[in-house]
Amino acid sequence: MEKIKVLFVGNSHTFFNDMPSVFQMLCRESGTADAEVTMQAHPGVHLQWHLSQQWELRYGLIQGGFDYMVFQQAAHPCPPLEETLQDASTLIELARNAGVQPVATITWAERRFPENQQKMFDIFDALREKTGVACSPVGQVFQRVQQQEPDIDLYWVDGEHASPYGSYVVAACAYARIFGKSPVGLPARSICNIPANVEKFQEITALRQQAAEHPEQPELAAQAAALSKEFFTPIYDREALWIDLDADKAARLQRIIAEEMEKYDAAHK
Repeated sequence: MEKIKVLFVGNSHTFFNDMPSVFQMLCRESGTADAEVTMQAHPGVHLQWHLSQQWELRYGLIQGGFDYMVFQQAAHPCPPLEETLQDASTLIELARNAGVQPVATITWAERRFPENQQKMFDIFDALREKTGVACSPVGQVFQRVQQQEPDIDLYWVDGEHASPYGSYVVAACAYARIFGKSPVGLPARSICNIPANVEKFQEITALRQQAAEHPEQPELAAQAAALSKEFFTPIYDREALWIDLDADKAARLQRIIAEEMEKYDAAHK
């Protein structure tokens, strides 16, 4: 089995549900490749931050022996076109100079702001046009699933981050892009590393809003922090992370990913 090393660079949209490990599982359990994955992802950061903290990135690219770098820009909000073009172009150049093939993840819009998706499409079209970088059409899949498959929820409880199904989409798109293979028939498994409770999330969100409106009541912020720690603490038990996806939903996602990948490539020859 082929051996590859992949570096994932990004933010919370990268580390939610241990997405690189889902990618690794898809590679290994399908018999496609023995993939080794590493992640450089920090909450809320832009590509600009990764470039400013250049020692971690530099070491990974120069010394890591990676074959691919899958990178993700911030998404909510998505940085302006000019910022992404400048920073992503620099990142792509650094990777290529180190012999690492870059792959850009096309980000997805918030559930409540679907109109933001086209802006992301335009940004990544411009980036592909400028640099020729390979793009993983995750945003296209999210948009189509939202429109056509309402019973498949790709979003976590905040409507921004990915659910285990959403992270499965990100990982399967990366798999299809890197190997040029259809994701149809891949294992229907994913990871949930942060338990989701809609009611508690809404309660914590309301408390945080009250705290912002009433800074003279610090106990509100403290209460929100305590509840967040209690109900949204990441899972540290490796075996407890893995979940089986609904086989029919996974199969539909695989088909949509294959079709969107084909459409994207046909439109960007």
